[in-house]
Amino acid sequence: MSNRFLKAILDTIYPPRCTACMTLLRQRDTAIPFCESCAMELQLISSPLCSICGIPFEGVGIDHPCHECIDKKTPFSWHRSWAFYEGPLRTAVIRFKFQKRIEIGRNLAIPLLSCIKQIPDPFPDIVTPIPLHNSRLRQRGYNQAKILVEHLHLNGVKKLYNLISKVIETPDQVGLSGSERMDNLKNAFVVDKKVDLKGKTILIVDDVYTTGTTMRACARVLKKAGAAGVYGISLTMPRP
Repeated sequence: MSNRFLKAILDTIYPPRCTACMTLLRQRDTAIPFCESCAMELQLISSPLCSICGIPFEGVGIDHPCHECIDKKTPFSWHRSWAFYEGPLRTAVIRFKFQKRIEIGRNLAIPLLSCIKQIPDPFPDIVTPIPLHNSRLRQRGYNQAKILVEHLHLNGVKKLYNLISKVIETPDQVGLSGSERMDNLKNAFVVDKKVDLKGKTILIVDDVYTTGTTMRACARVLKKAGAAGVYGISLTMPRP
C-alpha cells in the first residue's frame, strides 16, 4: 500500500485541521499547520537576534550575543524559537499543554523543522526534551516537550527521552526574577549516568522558551556530564 494511498485514507478519516481554530485545511503536510487566516496572525521570529539564545532585538542590524548571554556565560551555544507566544500559536499551545489535546503535538512539531535547518555544525548526535518532575508528569499526564521530540524526524540523531531528569519539585517560575528562577532550579536536574556524553552534541527541545533559565540549567548539567556542545530549539517565546 503506497504512502499516498495511506495519506488519502488518513485525510478522509481524520481530515487535517488548523492547529488553532480547527478549520479544515486543504492539505495535511504543510510547513505551517494553520489555516490562512490564523497563519496571517503568526509573528515569526527573525534577525536581528542574539546569536546565542535567539531573543530578537529591535530595529535592524546583525545577529550578535546579548548582554545576558555574555554575563551569564550561557552553557548552550545556540537556541532558536519559531514564533512569538501570542495569537493563534498561544491558543494552540495552551490546548496542547493544558487541555490534554495531545494530538496537536504532531502539528506543532512541524514548524520546529525550520529551526532545525538553522542548526550550526556539528549537527546534534542526541535530541532530548526538557523534563518534567514526576509529580507534574502525573498531574498533566504527559510531557509536552517529549511529544514534540517524538514527532521530529532527524536522520542519524538518537532520541533519548529520559537523558535528563528533574529530581526536585520546584515552585512555579511565573513571577520570579531571573536570579530567583536560577535559585529555584539549583540542583533540580540530573543526567542519566549510564549514557556516555563525551564528545557528543545534544539538542534540547522545549515548547515555550520564557527566560531561558530552564534550558540553561539543563545545558549546564549536560556539559558537566561531558557533552561537547548543547543546542536548543523551542516552538515559541514571549516578546522581550
